[in-house]
Amino acid sequence: MSIANILIAALAPAGIVFTAQAVDLAPLDGIAPPPGVRGASISVGYRAFDEAYVDGVRQPQDISLKARAASLRLGSYVPVGSLPGYVYADFPYVELDGNDGVGDVALAGAVWPYANRQSGTYVGIAGYLVLPTGDYDVENTRLLNRNPSGNRTIGAFQTGINQRVYERFNVQMAVDVAVYEDNDEYLGASQQIGTLEQRSLVSWQASLSYRWSPALAAGVSYFDNAGGEVRTHGGPWSGEVQNERVGLWARMAISPRMTVAVNYKQALDIKNGFREADNIQVRVARYF
Repeated sequence: MSIANILIAALAPAGIVFTAQAVDLAPLDGIAPPPGVRGASISVGYRAFDEAYVDGVRQPQDISLKARAASLRLGSYVPVGSLPGYVYADFPYVELDGNDGVGDVALAGAVWPYANRQSGTYVGIAGYLVLPTGDYDVENTRLLNRNPSGNRTIGAFQTGINQRVYERFNVQMAVDVAVYEDNDEYLGASQQIGTLEQRSLVSWQASLSYRWSPALAAGVSYFDNAGGEVRTHGGPWSGEVQNERVGLWARMAISPRMTVAVNYKQALDIKNGFREADNIQVRVARYF
């Protein structure tokens, strides 16, 4: 596989990776919210990539790719019959390797078929939809998409469970599958506009968190995925994703209705694509 195909494969899921981050949960996200709550949050994130891999082998080419994003998220408790539910919309602004602009809007909805606050047991299902509403210029897709927008619709379905253990510990596990619409305005390694296609991507994640008090919690997380091969201009499929990473997370309440959360992640193992040297996100949330 050429380095050009690796560049395409590594950043093809830009709608999720750089804007909405739709299926990437933080510890305790699997707990159903209290009835009637509404929320607004602002997040800022930074990601840096420094190495490229093909079939698990590091490539000699130097890589220096940086992505920055800020987003506004608005959400509300929406019951589904007698079941707790929550919906939100995410409005990102993205800067990727020198190109900045409005990113793709992400919509999400979750429902908990089983929510037992006494035992701390929650089973939830969620759906995500990333819409191609952001800034996009086909000239910025040579080798990879450097646009704030992915120029395609992305859908994902997720299910997960959260279980409180020994009063202050929480174990969370989730699995999801993402599917991608074709992008019919893509250059990649070609000089002519063609179509970018991507197969479904399956991801799974787990986290362990600890609450020191109602105001302070911290945790560790593990994330893995597979699939997601891409092709352009009707060529061969390549670039299967099979990447692992770990993360550290902390959340602190600075008032009864406001929290600050910090999430840091780093790659463990890369099969195809870029090694994530740094990934940090800070989110400030206000609940009403």
